[in-house]
Amino acid sequence: MRPRISLKLILIMIFLIIALGFVGGYIYFEKNLSAERFFQSSRFREGIFQYLGELSAPDKNGFKLTKESPEVSIRASFYALTIYKRFLGKNLVKLTNLNPDAMLDKIRSYYVSPGYYLEEDEEPIFSTVKVLSIDFQFSQDLNQEINLDWLKKNSLENENLENNKLDPEYQLAVINIYRLLGLPEKVEEISVPYLNYYCYQYKPDESSDQSFLRTKFYQISLISNLSGVLSNQNSCLIKEDTEVAKERLGKILFGQLTNIKEIFFLCHLKVFYGLLKDSDLEKPLKAIKEFYSEYGFRENLNDQSPNLTGTYYAIKFLFQFHPFYIL
Repeated sequence: MRPRISLKLILIMIFLIIALGFVGGYIYFEKNLSAERFFQSSRFREGIFQYLGELSAPDKNGFKLTKESPEVSIRASFYALTIYKRFLGKNLVKLTNLNPDAMLDKIRSYYVSPGYYLEEDEEPIFSTVKVLSIDFQFSQDLNQEINLDWLKKNSLENENLENNKLDPEYQLAVINIYRLLGLPEKVEEISVPYLNYYCYQYKPDESSDQSFLRTKFYQISLISNLSGVLSNQNSCLIKEDTEVAKERLGKILFGQLTNIKEIFFLCHLKVFYGLLKDSDLEKPLKAIKEFYSEYGFRENLNDQSPNLTGTYYAIKFLFQFHPFYIL
């Protein structure tokens, strides 16, 4: 006599088959969905909120760079707060269990003498500019003074400045600290020597495409910050240097890059030099989508899981070049 299969078991089997088919179909659909439609979807936005929530650490009053990170950091909190408040216009308190007062107290704990913010494995200039950016997003004030003599010694005003601190990323942080401190007159005072150096004397690192993209991006960002010029047409850059940069940038393809920051740098530079039209923006958008994983973005394509650095640069890219995708 054949064993009888119960109706309940049959229904369960049918349900599992349908469910597996739905999941498989959705994964295939999501993978093959155009980048434009993907970033417009509510599922994408909700996924980003979910991922950021998983990186919040209320017991430690901050954010972690990855789910596995043991500690919170200034960098992670800066990335998360910027995504929440500036790029997405959302209220931090409503979306996480973090206490703003306790979070500010945690940020204050990084303050050291002679008057800046210090975190392990981070240059004080970079830690300080991130802290001041976080402070700018809160209604309260940290009530901790930045040592202006220390800042001046790290700026182009110091004739004995170390060569590594002439890096435009470093000096852009210096300029932004002055701005965040509410000292526009100081920025105006030092803008001429800065523009003279970074327009006419500074040479980006051309040892590799990766180095070139980073140093060129920050050179252009520093010049734009001080001059207000957002395209090469009216910039102070030397014509010969401009032609060399355009030729080099024209040979670098979005699909070749394996670091998400480099895609952001390349897109910004191509727009600045007039090498990228609106009709071509699907290419970097598609490249950015390749980094998406588990509701966040990887920093490098070969990373096993997403992190807050990759997610920050992806959202920053969308905010700058495709803002209607993330509203």
